[in-house]
Amino acid sequence: MIAFMLMTTLVGNKVYLTVQRQKEEIKYLQEEKKYLEKRLQEGNDKVIEQTKEIEQIKKDMEALRVSKAVKSPQRQATQAVSTVKSPNVEQWRPIVAQYPWNTDYALRVMDCESHGDPTNVNWEDAKITGMPSNGLFQINSYQNWNWSDPATNIARAYEMYSRRGWQPWTCARRV
Repeated sequence: MIAFMLMTTLVGNKVYLTVQRQKEEIKYLQEEKKYLEKRLQEGNDKVIEQTKEIEQIKKDMEALRVSKAVKSPQRQATQAVSTVKSPNVEQWRPIVAQYPWNTDYALRVMDCESHGDPTNVNWEDAKITGMPSNGLFQINSYQNWNWSDPATNIARAYEMYSRRGWQPWTCARRV
């Protein structure tokens, strides 16, 4: 009987110790869970804060882009209201329209530069640059290309426009 009682006590103590360990492990896991939830919430808060910062930066960039567009002489020039005066210019619209620029404005610049005449040559520019300006957009260049070919002249004009906007053409400030 004593042996049974001893065994029961030992088993009871072992069960008690096992239950105590499980309780401690549950308590540890609950604390770990709280800690991880807190870290997750901090991470979420940080992500939310960074998202707000990114949205603010996007708004600031858009505002800057808009303010630059409004201040840009090119932008103002492309928004100018003017009509093409020379009937020769309209025939080049299909070629000019192939490029991603303001087609109407490009035609007005062409009208001012050459009146739509692909063979137009400005020898006055040769006094300044050593080379005359040629073709529809009066391009002044040392490169050897077919100056009077309308498609080539327009392609070269767009290439210049894509790099420097309307800056190369004095007429762009007048139309």
